[in-house]
Amino acid sequence: MLMMSDLSDSETAWWYRRYRALIAANYEGYGPAPIAAGVCDGPTITLRWGGYLDTVDEGVTGIYFYQPEPVPIAEALDPFEASAFGSARMHEHVEQLAEERSAEKIYAAADGLMAR
Repeated sequence: MLMMSDLSDSETAWWYRRYRALIAANYEGYGPAPIAAGVCDGPTITLRWGGYLDTVDEGVTGIYFYQPEPVPIAEALDPFEASAFGSARMHEHVEQLAEERSAEKIYAAADGLMAR
């Protein structure tokens, strides 16, 4: 297991293409890392909290643990099998959260409000 920080975008992309799973044990307001991981066909093992609830579809793009402590993380890793992920469903979920798709939804909502 590696712990990394302050990586450039290209370094991050390189790692996402070579790892078995992203483990995200931090408190995150939105949780964009699982989206980037999913784009590279990688699942996420993450804290069931905050933005990760919006960006991880349990069983499709990743799995959750309940506390950012070693024992709960280890318990989440025990049944984890990377080959169970990487399906078309993962790509569909990630595509829904893509920046362009989100922008389209915001513009459509704003247009709907303006039409009232």
